[in-house]
Amino acid sequence: MNENLLLYQKYQEIKPFFERLIEENDLAEDFSSDFWKKLLNSRHNFPSYNEILAFRREGMASYIGFKPNVNEINEHVSFISNYHRATAIAPLSYLQSNQESSIGLPYQYYREGILSSGAGLYNATIAYRIEQALLEYQQARPACHTILEIGAGYGGVAEILIQNLQPDAYIICDLPQNLFLGAFYLSVNHPDFSLIFVNNEPPQEIPRRSLVFATPKGLEVIDRRFSLVINTISFQEMTLSEVNRYFKYIQNHLADNGLFYFFNHHGAAGPQKPGDYPIEMFDVKKWGPLPVPFPEFFHRKQHYEIVMTPKHDDAKFYPAFDPITQLLSMLIFMGVDKNILSFCDRLIRSDICDRELNFLMKLFETLNATTPQSALDMIAKLTTESEWQPIVYYISGILNMLVKNDLQAKIDFENALQSGLEGYAKVKALVGLGILADEQNGQERAELFFKQAIEILPQFAPDLEKGAKTVKFDRFIKTFHFAFPNLGIDTIISRPEYPSDTLSFIGKLKRKVKFGLRKILLPLLSE
Repeated sequence: MNENLLLYQKYQEIKPFFERLIEENDLAEDFSSDFWKKLLNSRHNFPSYNEILAFRREGMASYIGFKPNVNEINEHVSFISNYHRATAIAPLSYLQSNQESSIGLPYQYYREGILSSGAGLYNATIAYRIEQALLEYQQARPACHTILEIGAGYGGVAEILIQNLQPDAYIICDLPQNLFLGAFYLSVNHPDFSLIFVNNEPPQEIPRRSLVFATPKGLEVIDRRFSLVINTISFQEMTLSEVNRYFKYIQNHLADNGLFYFFNHHGAAGPQKPGDYPIEMFDVKKWGPLPVPFPEFFHRKQHYEIVMTPKHDDAKFYPAFDPITQLLSMLIFMGVDKNILSFCDRLIRSDICDRELNFLMKLFETLNATTPQSALDMIAKLTTESEWQPIVYYISGILNMLVKNDLQAKIDFENALQSGLEGYAKVKALVGLGILADEQNGQERAELFFKQAIEILPQFAPDLEKGAKTVKFDRFIKTFHFAFPNLGIDTIISRPEYPSDTLSFIGKLKRKVKFGLRKILLPLLSE
């Protein structure tokens, strides 16, 4: 069949279901958070046939609305960042064999056998992590008879998983406006799958090789056991009542050998801390950050990954899990990742002694302080094991930058690096040192620090390659807003000309010389 004719026929096949929803004003508004109501009102929904052919271009519902100002320059930058990130997470061979579709006309670029957009590479990394979770937490890779993805967007992750896992049925639940895009995208990319749409009435049957598109209300009438349930960057945007409703549904429908993969943060809508997600309904196999952060350096929130299976009677939940995961999320938001991976594994095993728990609670109190100085006073009293020392130095460096104690901030960042700070936090410490060096007229040293940061995480090259010319104190320090929620970091505009009384010796000497010359010259000039 002619490809263009196939596109048109699939569009005509999906359109009646959504036209009926629009006509009946049944667009799941009761299931929409304020976050999504605002987003849907700001974008173009239910595009026409000619519009949907380019739905990933300017002015359309690209990325389901998160990037309204799509253009070729920005998309090329996104591709570069995501390429470096993706190749640090997944094998090159995996990325080469899981190329995204050109449906929707995304801006795509070629490198090392990969033709993709930045979003395509981002989706591929999520698909890879899901497949790895299946391999790691199941004794043998289960036959994924039925997969449920809640909040699949336009279907970028689903496209890959359908190809690789070959499920009997792939069920997607989403708001109708997003479901429309996913139904078109996936039906065109997998034309051999039957299409089933569910809103009020349960489907009579779900035959093999089916794509099922369900509204939130429609999911409730689907009584099916799922081998795999997925939610990525979606629960974080829902109301708490919706999150709880979905978790209860998953608990009741996850197969005995099934897996629930979760990848979100909090603070965008209903959930305000990790404990707002009722993961205690499940046996938690993994909780922690990805080893590689979000593609952009200035992104202020990183996601955490949770892998769950059905809860068994003997499954234990660590008593202090809620406050500890809240602390860990704050550390993740400030860029700490690789340094806490081993601790996250111990947390799942409840392998935490009382002394370490006491330290963690004091650190949690420190990050929730209301002034930088009070936080510094608290952190100065902390005693810790070597595993946590790089993180303590790093936090102290950030706080000393905030109080303009530049010399001590420099010492703290250097100590953090020397004691083993890794990953994104190491990059941020180097950037902090670069900013401090630049402000002390050490441009060459500043350039060296930025160069080292880019070598560690090349994905940040577009943001950091101009160094301190574009990465100033105020922009850098605001990346820590959610790591120190009570400090009012977003109100900081810029640094004063003379940061504090703790300038370097050379800085102090310059001020004394300048003041001395004024005392000598002013009387002469007044004569």
